[in-house]
Amino acid sequence: MRFADDSIQSKSGRKRAAQAIEALALQLVTVPAAWLQKADFSPELRQALTQARALDAHGARKRQIKYLAGLLREDPRQQEQARQLLAGQEQQHQHQAAHFHRLERLRERLCAGEAERAAVLAELTGQVSMSGLAELEQLARGCSGPVDKASYRQLFRLLHQLLAEDSRGQ
Repeated sequence: MRFADDSIQSKSGRKRAAQAIEALALQLVTVPAAWLQKADFSPELRQALTQARALDAHGARKRQIKYLAGLLREDPRQQEQARQLLAGQEQQHQHQAAHFHRLERLRERLCAGEAERAAVLAELTGQVSMSGLAELEQLARGCSGPVDKASYRQLFRLLHQLLAEDSRGQ
């Protein structure tokens, strides 16, 4: 059956839209509480979110999420805020993952050999204090790669600490 008017949606289309909003509600329930404070949700929606987060029983939680989805369906502005909140959280997660991958690559290069270690230390010269560079060099000299798990982890922690301090200082 074809509809002449594009604004009329098929039953399947309405069902897919409802399921998408329900999935959005489920994602909202799993977001950390600190992130939820950033959004300008209505008091009723906040209360429904708080209740859904507190429920452990599967059936009750499912009903609460459906109720939450209904509240979101009623207000497109809150739907958009929820989507933006989740997009921001995803972006931060990707940024953290990229930062950790960078730290892992630096660690591997520090343990690779003398020439590579010198190149990495030169790279980090403007980003890390001189005492931090000395500590990195000392740890890297004692590290024999992924085989030496304790030193390998310790080197990663030190890189993380030094580069986190640098990003806070700027």
